[in-house]
Amino acid sequence: MPKRVVNLAILFFSIVLCWLIGYAISRATNFQLMGKLVNQVDTDKKIIALTLDDGPTSRTDAVLAILAKHQVKATFFLNGEALAHFPEEAKKIAQAGHEIGNHAYHHQPLVWVGLEKVKTEIEKTDSLIREAGYTGEIAIRPPFGKKLFSYPYYAWQNNRTTVIWSVAPENELGKGASAEEFAAFTVNKTQAGDIILMHVMKNDRHESLKAIDKMIPKLKSKGFQWVTISELLRHKREQN
Repeated sequence: MPKRVVNLAILFFSIVLCWLIGYAISRATNFQLMGKLVNQVDTDKKIIALTLDDGPTSRTDAVLAILAKHQVKATFFLNGEALAHFPEEAKKIAQAGHEIGNHAYHHQPLVWVGLEKVKTEIEKTDSLIREAGYTGEIAIRPPFGKKLFSYPYYAWQNNRTTVIWSVAPENELGKGASAEEFAAFTVNKTQAGDIILMHVMKNDRHESLKAIDKMIPKLKSKGFQWVTISELLRHKREQN
């Protein structure tokens, strides 16, 4: 085989290997190249956090009603674009005492993008979160949980904590599962220190919304205490 062909073959497989490694790193829920990442907290204390991605939307009242019914505070990771369209709904979340995290302005992967793009996506959303009246620390979660170079570098430079998840029933079962299936999966899988991810703001997630109404009391009955992300991170710092 000619040397040129061999060299081209090596180059091709090297590119494919690098792409596969980059893809795996970008999707990892327990690792990023730099900066702080949390997907769960190692603890014997039975505390868990509920995180709700996307929105706000016109479904905000329904979500808040369920959380109020069970006296649970959640952490909402909101998109800047939705915040701009539904500012009053965002204010309701803040006024109800829930935490608000940053899920970037557009719901697009922040992987093969430049640092300036990441900065704009995050900081534009930060401003809208503050306009909603939220005054607490703002954790960040990249869309789809994907990150590679520029996003972790921005997080590291700005001392921002990336919050991912450890229990994600919709990711495992698919969004077409029933509320009972989502709830059963979550109750069976959840352990102390876990971060649960749900999407309840979208119009096609009726079963997901029903699921949180079912899973919250079931996990309470098993002795779990629902806390916010900042409370979970505070516990992690105290343990360290």
